Amino acid sequence: MNAGAIASKNVICIKPSASILDAAKLMAQRNIGFLIVSSDCKRDLAGVISERDIIRAIASGIQPSEPVDNIMTRKVVYVYKDTPVWEIARLMRKYNIRHILVMDNGQIFGVISIRDLLKESDVIERLVEYAEERIDEISAHD
Repeated sequence: MNAGAIASKNVICIKPSASILDAAKLMAQRNIGFLIVSSDCKRDLAGVISERDIIRAIASGIQPSEPVDNIMTRKVVYVYKDTPVWEIARLMRKYNIRHILVMDNGQIFGVISIRDLLKESDVIERLVEYAEERIDEISAHD
């Protein structure tokens, strides 16, 4: 199974000039914890903003009226549609993130959350298979 099969294609974007408060309201309205920051929601990927980013900003004294551009994550971790699920899980763990962007031919394709990975039994089975393969490889070298 790969990223394209489990990605949510209903991506929610916000413009870089929108306020942090606007981002928080949009997340609350849509019951999500992650927004893509983009002027066109297709190719112009400025960054991403998560609930964690908003909490850190408010806790450090940044005003909710400030633009999301001031607090968004600019170095976005992303995968392609054909990226296997075990690689997505590995990247989420490596970078301590709960959402990952999926790209296709230079365009935003979708988003995968940690919940998306966990609710797919096929994904869990593939992750177990991958872990077993790695264990076998390590055992063969001992």
